[in-house]
Amino acid sequence: MSRSDRKIRVLYAMDSLGIGGAEQLILTLAQSLPKERFHVVICTFFSRGEHPEPIADEIRALGIRVEQFTMTRWRDWHTMRRFLVLLDEERIDIVHGHMVPADFWSCLLAKIGRRLKTVHTKHDILPRPGRANRFQRWVLERLLSDRIVAISEVVEDHMVEVRGVTRPRVVRIPDPVDTARFHPGVSGAAVRRELGIPPEALVIGNTSRFEKRKGYNLFLEVAALIAPHHRQVYFLAVGHGLERDAMEAYVRETGLTDQVIITGPRRDIPEVVAAMDIFLFTSLWGEGFGIVLIEAMASGKAMVAVNIGPPRELIEDGLSGYLPAPAEWAAETNRVDAEPLAKRLSWLINHPNERKKLGEAAHRRAVELYSTSAVIRQTEQVYREILGWTA
Repeated sequence: MSRSDRKIRVLYAMDSLGIGGAEQLILTLAQSLPKERFHVVICTFFSRGEHPEPIADEIRALGIRVEQFTMTRWRDWHTMRRFLVLLDEERIDIVHGHMVPADFWSCLLAKIGRRLKTVHTKHDILPRPGRANRFQRWVLERLLSDRIVAISEVVEDHMVEVRGVTRPRVVRIPDPVDTARFHPGVSGAAVRRELGIPPEALVIGNTSRFEKRKGYNLFLEVAALIAPHHRQVYFLAVGHGLERDAMEAYVRETGLTDQVIITGPRRDIPEVVAAMDIFLFTSLWGEGFGIVLIEAMASGKAMVAVNIGPPRELIEDGLSGYLPAPAEWAAETNRVDAEPLAKRLSWLINHPNERKKLGEAAHRRAVELYSTSAVIRQTEQVYREILGWTA
């Protein structure tokens, strides 16, 4: 058997396997990479037991090896040795790092310790303050990675124009959506019953982390504009993060408790999204892609999103969703006027046929451009190229 005929043995390295877009990407790849062509192993570098890591358990349930290391300092020789042993035991060909700083450590050890091929995925455009972080980024981007995967045009441009990486070393591969889990046939009735939402109510929702950059303050400002005029409309925010207390306080202070529902993290996200009628995406800065947008699109939901960062790549304004604010596209911002978003949502509330048409177009676009099969083809091509294997 020639080298190009055998399986590609790839190790995906993460900080941890909690709930988030990058973590969901690893789960989707683990589920979807064809077993006849890939052998997949997962490891984490910073699993310290402080937060649950449900995705680790879900990957193990697939019969895939997951090793959770507990690196505590830069000279943690024990973790480094365990990682190198893992590479040897699994006869890894490629190490693919995700998230900071697991991408740096995994690519460094693989390249220096075993001279393996390496890839790292850039998931966002967040700044990394501190001299050590800047040094790690420079070394990773210029010396340690055989290829850099950017998950969107925004991230690719950031890598080239801001980080100074040569464009041929960057390949754009979007995050995939599992269209077997997210599709218009999923029912949200059970979620509505659990949360006390009437079947006839209209639900506007979001499923992002509760962080400032995700713009939940904007989400709630929009709710405050709409709720008094549309008593049959509910707003649903699902996630976790440090902003939850502030969000709940705002809801109480503005008298929105009857129409705004805030829940913690959930793993039944397909059913949660199915319970929504319109998906409102409000991320203001640092966003690399917006996997929650693709999940909602694949679910056939009408989309309203801020015109900031990646949404303009995902949504065709007026065809598969709306990008009402700001009027001119921005890479990032700290403030968006809630009024244009509220006006567009109010119009959609009163036009169910338009919601249906937008949702159908969004579903088609998600399946065509962001299905797992399309992303896996691109990923396999990158792996074979850097290994020097023929396709």
